[in-house]
Amino acid sequence: MDRSKSRRMNHKRYQPQTEQVEARLLLAQAGALGPAGFVNNPPGYHLVRPNTPVAPYGSPLATATFVDPSARIHHGDHVLAGQKTYVGPYAALDATYGFIKIGTGSEVLDNAVVTATPAANRATPTNVLIGDKTSIGFGAVVTGPAKIGAFGTAAKGTGVGPNAVINGATIQPGAVVGALAYVGPGVTVPTGYYVLPGSSVTTDAEASNPALGKVELIPATVSKDLATELTRASALANGYAYLYQGQSATGVSLGVDPTVSGVFNGNLAAVLGTSQEPGPSSTSAATGINFEPSRTGPKFLGPYKPQVEGLLSTFPGRVTGDTRFLARAWNVGRDLGKLNAIRSDQGQPIQFLSPPITGRAVTINSPLGGTVTTTTISGAQSTSTVNGVTTLTLNNATTTTTTKTVGGLTVGTAFQAGDHAVLLGGPGASYLVGTGVTLNPYAVVSRSNLGSNVTVGAKSYLLNSTVPSNTVIPPGTILINNKVVGKVQW
Repeated sequence: MDRSKSRRMNHKRYQPQTEQVEARLLLAQAGALGPAGFVNNPPGYHLVRPNTPVAPYGSPLATATFVDPSARIHHGDHVLAGQKTYVGPYAALDATYGFIKIGTGSEVLDNAVVTATPAANRATPTNVLIGDKTSIGFGAVVTGPAKIGAFGTAAKGTGVGPNAVINGATIQPGAVVGALAYVGPGVTVPTGYYVLPGSSVTTDAEASNPALGKVELIPATVSKDLATELTRASALANGYAYLYQGQSATGVSLGVDPTVSGVFNGNLAAVLGTSQEPGPSSTSAATGINFEPSRTGPKFLGPYKPQVEGLLSTFPGRVTGDTRFLARAWNVGRDLGKLNAIRSDQGQPIQFLSPPITGRAVTINSPLGGTVTTTTISGAQSTSTVNGVTTLTLNNATTTTTTKTVGGLTVGTAFQAGDHAVLLGGPGASYLVGTGVTLNPYAVVSRSNLGSNVTVGAKSYLLNSTVPSNTVIPPGTILINNKVVGKVQW
């Protein structure tokens, strides 16, 4: 055997003639904040393991940020978040070609998409800065370069509504963008202004001059609802962190500061698929949740018909809290599209009389609903008169306390929702969606009652309205308080 030939064939050159270097973004490229400022001013935590689903790792509930495990984070080393912030199911944070920073006490809600887009020169990153006390609504889209709100003492409640689009714009602290509105490149929406639902704002004049019909001063109700929503978001971040962080029986998490109590080996199954809502805290480290009943999870028909709680970590959708289905779990999962989020962790119950048939990235929720406690005192009455003064007395008085949830949704049979549709309840009584209702893609329906066989056109917005049976809402219609007030302009 000629071994010399074998040796020659196996000989390799291990020194490369040329070396391909992977393109890489550096924090030094993070723009005006600078490398140290981007991370530390104010502090932020990279959303990569182990900083997910709770950031920072081992955080006590008082400061925990929660990132739902279904959230889609691309290049988490370029994504930073502050404390007490909530990132909802199927939210997408894409920092492939730039940086995303989210402040403290903020929220990026279900199916929202935040993208740091490629700059003309990829050596210069395109950033998205989402400040403290800032809400990015259900299904909203934010494309960089963008700045929404502010950090630190300059922060004020700032909001972007459901299915709204912020495309390379600045939303100053204390401004709000309504549902299905569009704010274009280079535009600045000033503090104190509200971009009306469905408006297309492409110039600074349109963003700051109410006479042009696209903005107005923020209504008091909008400011109040935003403040409540942000307070609840921080509470839900704490609550879901508590669900994940486990119990003493699971053992203490390694690497956690021993002075921090209540942080144990996490259980992802507790916050995946169909899971419980956090409920009021039963620990000394209170979550701040006072708008939910005791902890409960979604319910499905069982083998012998009664509804039973089903906690299914592999369920093909994110469903939480008191969501009730009059169907078996496999039947519901079969008819749901991908990236569906149904959360009953505020207003509840949300109940479906048959499995909903949905497209991709559908969101169903009932924000700002909650619990109402009523106390009644009863007993046999008697009166007595002394010096002309009559006194009423209750004998054997009893006190009865009743707690109920309000602001839920009941959805009739044969309900269908297209891609990116948003269905929301709200405070007050439960809302009813009748039999055979169809929401077309990108439609947003909030705090409204829909009769049977109603069709809501694509990219329409309904708020505080009652729609009779067999009505067809044309695409792009804006219906508020039962009045058509305009069309979506983009």
